[in-house]
Amino acid sequence: MSATTLESSRAIALIAKREMRSRLLSKAFVVGLVTTVALIIGIFALGSIFGGDDPVRIGLVGQQPAGAVESIETVAELTETEVELIEFDSRAAAEGALNDSGVDGVVVNGTELVMVQTDNDVVALTTPAWQQAALVQGLGDA
Repeated sequence: MSATTLESSRAIALIAKREMRSRLLSKAFVVGLVTTVALIIGIFALGSIFGGDDPVRIGLVGQQPAGAVESIETVAELTETEVELIEFDSRAAAEGALNDSGVDGVVVNGTELVMVQTDNDVVALTTPAWQQAALVQGLGDA
C-alpha cells in the first residue's frame, strides 16, 4: 500500500468515526431511542396485563390411548399451562364446539387432531401424549 492510500483510508475512518459519534449523541437520536424502547416495553406490559389467562380447551371424542389424558395433564402442569379437557359423545358435537370457539382443538380417537386454526398450545400439549401412548403401545406389543 502506498502512503497516499493509507492516509486516505485513515481520513475516511476518522470522518466516519466523527459522523457516527455526532449522530449517536444527538438529541434527536437519544429521544427517538428512549421513545422506541418505552413503546416496546409498554406494549409487552399491556399484553401481559390485558392478555387473557384462558385455559387451553381440548375436546376429546371416542377412546383415547392409555395414559394420553394423564400425559396431557402432566405436560400442562410442567409448562404451567391451564388445560380443560372436555369429553364429547360424537365428532359432530365436538366440531360444533370447535366452530363455536368452545374448544381450541379436538382429539378424535387419539389419532386425529382437529383445529380451525393451528394453536401452538394445543399441539404442544397433545403431541407428547400421542408419542407416549405410541411408545407404551409399542412396548406392550413387544
